Order: sequence, then C-alpha cells, then structure tokens
Amino acid sequence: MLPFEALSERGRVARLRRLAQAALPAFGLPPDPLPLLANHENVTFLHGGGARPRVAVRLHRHGYHDFETLRGEGQWLRALGEALPDRVSRPCPARDGGTIAVVHLPEVVAEPRAVSASAWLPGRPGRKRNARWAEAVGGLTACLHRHAATWIRPQPWRRPVWDANGLTRATGPNRGEVHRIPGLSTRTADRARALNAELGATLDAWGTSAADFGLIHADLHLHNVHLLPDRTRARRAHALALDFDDCGDGYWWYDAAVSTLPNAALGVDERVLAAWLAGYAAQRPLPPEGVDRLPILWLTRRLAVSAWFARRAHEPGHDRHLPQVIEQLELCIESWLDGSLHRMVRSAFGS
Repeated sequence: MLPFEALSERGRVARLRRLAQAALPAFGLPPDPLPLLANHENVTFLHGGGARPRVAVRLHRHGYHDFETLRGEGQWLRALGEALPDRVSRPCPARDGGTIAVVHLPEVVAEPRAVSASAWLPGRPGRKRNARWAEAVGGLTACLHRHAATWIRPQPWRRPVWDANGLTRATGPNRGEVHRIPGLSTRTADRARALNAELGATLDAWGTSAADFGLIHADLHLHNVHLLPDRTRARRAHALALDFDDCGDGYWWYDAAVSTLPNAALGVDERVLAAWLAGYAAQRPLPPEGVDRLPILWLTRRLAVSAWFARRAHEPGHDRHLPQVIEQLELCIESWLDGSLHRMVRSAFGS
C-alpha cells in the first residue's frame, strides 16, 4: 500500500474517510458513507441527512495542534454551545466524556489522528463583505468576547496565544518566514521583514491586560461565518461562527482586524468598519484603544497570513494562490506606509 504522502488528493481523502468512519462509534453515530464537505486545513465529512440529523465529522490536520490543544477547543465550544446555542455549532460528546476521538489505523495512515463531530450549523457563508455582514459579525464577536471574559476555563487548558510571539515570531507548522515567499520582490521582502520586527516590538509594549486581551476566535473571515435572516429586524442578519481551529488568547481587537482586513478583491471602507463597530457596541462596549490598534493589527494579520502561506507555498495546490498572496501583502504594506489604514480607522470612528 502506498504511503499516505504519495497519494493523490482523492486518495488521501479516501484514506481519511476510513478514519472518520472508524471514529463514528466513539460519538454514538451509526455507520455512514460520509460524503466530503471540505478539504482544506482539516477534512470535513457529512454524516446523516434526509430524515436523520446532519453532523459534521472533522479530521484534524496532523501536526497543526496536539491532542491537548484540540481538547481545549472542544471545551470552549461545549461551553459556548450551552451559553450561546444560536451562535455556534455544538460539539457531539464522545463516549469518554470529551469532544475528540483519537483513531489509529496504521494500515491506513501511519500516525494517530484526531476526529471531532458537531451538530450541523444552519445558514450559509456570506457572499459579500458588506455593511450588513459586518454588523452581524460585529455582534457575533461581541457575544463571543462577552462569554470568554467571564468563562472559567477547565484545567488543564491549552490553546495558541496570539501575542507578539504568536503573531510575529513563532515558527513551526503555523508559520514560516514571510520574506521567503517564492516570487516576492526584494523590496517587499525587506519591508515585510522590517515591519514584522517593528510590529512585534509594538505588541510587546502593549502587554496582555484583561481589558485588551482574552479568548478570541482569531479567524472570523468571510468563509467562517454563516448568516441567517434576522426575523425581528428587517434587512438585518444573524451570524453564527464556524471553525474555531485558531481560537486562543489574543487581543480583542484582533478579531475585528480579521473580519475587516483590507482586501484587494473584497475591499473595505469606512461603512463596513463602522457597521462592524456598531454591531459590536450593541452587544458589548468596544475594547479600549481601537483607533490606535486596528491599523497595527491589520498589518500584523496580513503579515501573519503571509507567513502562514510561506510555510505551505510548496505544498500541492498552494502555488496557484501565490500571486494573490503577494498582491495582498504589497497592498497592505503600501496602505500602512501612506497612512491609508490610519485614515480609514479615524473616519470610521468619527475622529
């Protein structure tokens, strides 16, 4: 039998489906063909459908998080499912009382893999990052932050930390060196390296006080949010959060930076940012220091995403994204240097 790494994408999915099927009894789920839903960082299959409840069964990427860190994600999701059942997908309990099952079939995949299952989330991802979407996501983010600020974490607890080290210096499966992206010009590479060091020093000076720092989603972009019509308010939407794979301790404003990150294709303007701020403020007071922190975190996020890509640029399928990654990085750096990011924030805050 061929090693997993030597298989085509289709062959890998077939192997991972066998692991997911082997994990079903751990969640009390009956056998199922498990059609593929998504093949990205993690591989997700659909269980059920028709008259049966639908469940998303997820194979977690090997080497991205260890089992203890994955358990931390499940612990927060379980708590959120109890406190905010209309905002997140509730994890299915495993028979051992946890939220993940560890499956090891050496004849299929050499190493043990983690599997989780969660109730199907209604709605669909937003198609456009407009003011309606931004207001809904701002409100969703505030609800998540409000819960995180008072939730007593179980022990032991392990999740990523998105501070200066996590966002600008960490290496490993989540991050490469941004200036080593294939095809990056020498000018942009030098700027990126210098700005990354500058931003790391800035975040160090911020510290991690509870007013500015807590448990965040860390990846609430367009495709990680489902929208439902809000039946109580015309032309408003109700947002639900997907994919807590990167949740961990970070700056409250980082979630805002992710959702409103300037993008050459989607764009972001004062109306979008103002709508996000209004949605958040309707549920929870805005964190302090927003005018100063958002432009910094926009650039930090763009550099972090680019560094993440630098680690994966040579993996199959990633090369086609290289031109867009470089374009977005250059746009964000230029917008930082000419002051556009700062002007946008001041305009949205009305200052």
